[in-house]
Amino acid sequence: MAAALVVDLGAACARAAVFDSGDAWLVPDPADGSGQWPAAAYLDPAEGLAFGALAERHRPAEPANYAGRFVRTLDSDAPVTLGDHRYRPVDLVAGLLAAIGAAARRRHGGVVDRLLLTVPVSYTGADPRREWLIAAGEAAGFGVVELLAEPLAAAHAPGSGPALPSGSRLLVYGLGASGFSTALVELDRHGHRVLAQAGIDGLGGDPLDALIAEHIRASAQPWRETALTGASAADATRLDRAVTDLARQVREGLSDGPVVERSLLPDTPPYRLTADEFAALAEPLLRRTVECAEQVLAEAGAAPDEVLPVGGATRMPLVTRLLAGAFHRPVRRFPEPELAVVRGAVGWLPRSGPRVIAAETPGGRTVPLAFPIPGGGGTLVRWLVEPGEPYGAGHPLARVRLPGGALWDLVAAAPGAVDRFLVGPGTPVAAGEWLAVVRA
Repeated sequence: MAAALVVDLGAACARAAVFDSGDAWLVPDPADGSGQWPAAAYLDPAEGLAFGALAERHRPAEPANYAGRFVRTLDSDAPVTLGDHRYRPVDLVAGLLAAIGAAARRRHGGVVDRLLLTVPVSYTGADPRREWLIAAGEAAGFGVVELLAEPLAAAHAPGSGPALPSGSRLLVYGLGASGFSTALVELDRHGHRVLAQAGIDGLGGDPLDALIAEHIRASAQPWRETALTGASAADATRLDRAVTDLARQVREGLSDGPVVERSLLPDTPPYRLTADEFAALAEPLLRRTVECAEQVLAEAGAAPDEVLPVGGATRMPLVTRLLAGAFHRPVRRFPEPELAVVRGAVGWLPRSGPRVIAAETPGGRTVPLAFPIPGGGGTLVRWLVEPGEPYGAGHPLARVRLPGGALWDLVAAAPGAVDRFLVGPGTPVAAGEWLAVVRA
């Protein structure tokens, strides 16, 4: 298997790893050495676009040339304005993926042409955002772009405790910055299977931060009004951004301790929030995620053997307490839950099958070409040979994308040459369907 770049492309940030010949390593953002790439872009009038932590550095001084959180607007027609320029969201996503790819190739020291992107469960088979992500990956310079559902990726992540045996069921509970996803996954050594899944867009760490931000504003009311009197619009915007940043820091701080006390500005009174106070604010919202997971179990008609919380927002002890109380099953912890999806996707790659399908062709001079496509069918991405071009046994003839997003190559079972194609790229194809006529 050729080297592959795996990217968990979240709303707030991306996490990436390279997999090659059984080895894997994270791809840090070169601007700060962090394993998280902020989903951010900055337009330098002289140097052009910059992405990740480098873009974040310019945000305070030049907010008009900065944009973040553009990943989840892929299907929007509204352009993103940076300075005097306007960009499609897909172009900014492509730029971010290209920056990650360049860093991956420098670290790898060789070619990395294959890209695996994880996607939320809300990106169903017909969701146009899937095609936009594939287009962004191809525009970023990758020849092969595949998609993998986040819960299925997370199910391959190594958690604490012994490995679950084949046949076990794992409830994946994913809480990221701006979305929630959950799935009941049946584990199998031949390939895990999603029994049921659901998600809630817009419900994640961001709305939790918004609750804390409102609490900060209420507690700061006595001096905040004075600070805003006569302030410019830019000053008011900076103060509001400071509140948002403090809210995120408080939530993250409560993942490690029972109380957080921090000042919004150097000359303002400290803001204090306890874990119990935060639970009172956040529990009604988090109950919605638990109810969503309960609906998934009802749809599957099965109970989990364990629960796996993934995503940075699941660091909160409140999440573990709610899951244990709701499902009465062991909660399997991942040491770094924000890396569970990308590490799980790396684990999925070597287990994802041979990725080649030999043709089924009867004997004879001119014969139809058909393939036993896994799962019953997929979509023809492209033909890899031209009519009349000779090929040998085992030569890739075409590439199909399965409904889950994985790519498989259709290979020749015997030497021959294509006489004519019966279906074109972008066409849904079924297992056993005649796709071409060949001269054997």
